[in-house]
Amino acid sequence: MNIKTLFGLAILASVMLLASGCKNRSPDAVCEHYMKIAEEEDEEEKKECVEEIEKLKEEVGDEKYESFADCILEAEDKKTARKCEP
Repeated sequence: MNIKTLFGLAILASVMLLASGCKNRSPDAVCEHYMKIAEEEDEEEKKECVEEIEKLKEEVGDEKYESFADCILEAEDKKTARKCEP
């Protein structure tokens, strides 16, 4: 394969990943979004949130966690986020 073919494949793979809806569902990303919509900036609360979400992720498994994380990440306000269940 030449460099142009490899470059083209790399771009195609990137576009496919973006189109598939890859999201950062990490506990840190979930808590960061929640803190943002809740208009809270306390770093200690964020740290506690991440610890709790990590425990939750272990308890419920990947499939339920991803659904929960998507719900939080799609929420535009605190009231909506509070309705999310694992």
